[in-house]
Amino acid sequence: GGGGGSCSDSAAGGAADDIIPFEWIRCRCPLRVDTVGTSIAPQTTDGSVIMQVTLQAPLLFWQERRQWMWHKKWCLPRILVSIRGGGSSSEELLAMVSSGTLNQSDSTLRDQGLSGECIRRLVPSSTGEEREAVFSSLLFRHTSFNCGNRAFRLFVTVLSPQAGSASLPLACMLSSPIHVDARKRTKAERPDSEENDVRLVHRQPQLQPSIPAPPVRSSSGADRAPAVGARLEIAAATCINEGTPVLGGLSLQAMLAAMGSAVLLVQADYTIIACITPDPFGFSSQRLIGSSLLSVIHPEEHLSLVQTTRALLATTAGGLMSGSASVR
Repeated sequence: GGGGGSCSDSAAGGAADDIIPFEWIRCRCPLRVDTVGTSIAPQTTDGSVIMQVTLQAPLLFWQERRQWMWHKKWCLPRILVSIRGGGSSSEELLAMVSSGTLNQSDSTLRDQGLSGECIRRLVPSSTGEEREAVFSSLLFRHTSFNCGNRAFRLFVTVLSPQAGSASLPLACMLSSPIHVDARKRTKAERPDSEENDVRLVHRQPQLQPSIPAPPVRSSSGADRAPAVGARLEIAAATCINEGTPVLGGLSLQAMLAAMGSAVLLVQADYTIIACITPDPFGFSSQRLIGSSLLSVIHPEEHLSLVQTTRALLATTAGGLMSGSASVR
């Protein structure tokens, strides 16, 4: 089989039995350039790569129109791409997520465009049997209303980059049609709408805050403050737990969920000690805790990450020691 895709939960806006399945189907790559302008050769091979695409949260199902939908101002759910095959594990392969509307008469792709990091390197999974990439914080650039009321498709393509020539597409999958609306509507804008109208649905944050570290008992029996790393964890966990509105009435939980952010607690040696947001980068907390942050960051980004982290740690640690700053 050529792989497929699924949503992890029932979609909002409709009963599970009434929802048309959201599917990923294998197709020929319709793209001629990637998202950074590199040419893509016509696809000549099919079947050498088995690909699985998964949305880690469901889209919205518009029951009235019997179709899937999403809002342009909402980040898409995290997209996990895993593949088997594709040649030697040492050969670099890329996964690319793109979108557009299809012209039914000639299958050409129109209205292309996603905002965010749309190309990622496929890296070995923890078992070593597959290669995978995780995409987060992607946004549609266009709405169906402004594109002839056409539905959009998501495309996931596996590319083999070629030095000095066009990249070779090894596999491509397209999603079910998605109606892209401009934004969530309010009850005041649609006074006659039903309470369960999917266009009124709010995104529900599902954050899992870490548990603050307890005070450390000294040899004299008195409690003393935790070390700097633990104090950072307490401050961050407290900020998450408070649920206090921080901007425009939104809580920190809602803001992080809307941005698709990944928030981690990391020691000075880049060991991940806690996950403030669930499934950072599409990985489970159990898998990430205890591992190095560098193991999930592209090698080209290691130097800038190390330099930035050192500067932040130096500044934050100095502020905490002097009592002149706190971490929020």
